[in-house]
Amino acid sequence: AHASIDNLDPQLRPGMSADVDIVVASREAALLLPVQAVRREPDLRSQVTVVLESAGGGVRHEQRAIRVGLHSDQMVEVLEGLAEGETVLIDPPSAEGTVNRF
Repeated sequence: AHASIDNLDPQLRPGMSADVDIVVASREAALLLPVQAVRREPDLRSQVTVVLESAGGGVRHEQRAIRVGLHSDQMVEVLEGLAEGETVLIDPPSAEGTVNRF
């Protein structure tokens, strides 16, 4: 592929290598999770483990289906099934061996 650079820096020379980020999609005010927190099930549903506080002060874990949107190799956008401020486990033990491919 060929790209051009506006306002060329005089320190850049032909043949130099570069690291670039190519933005293919973006969304404002998205709810994001690390990809390690989302399990992709064999039927292509996505799930997270939500940490909920019990009335007695303890905690319990709840498996919850979510709908995902945009994603990268590091983050996943959550469209439905989770609210801002909720706590989820990252790489929960029950996800051992699960591959998070989106």
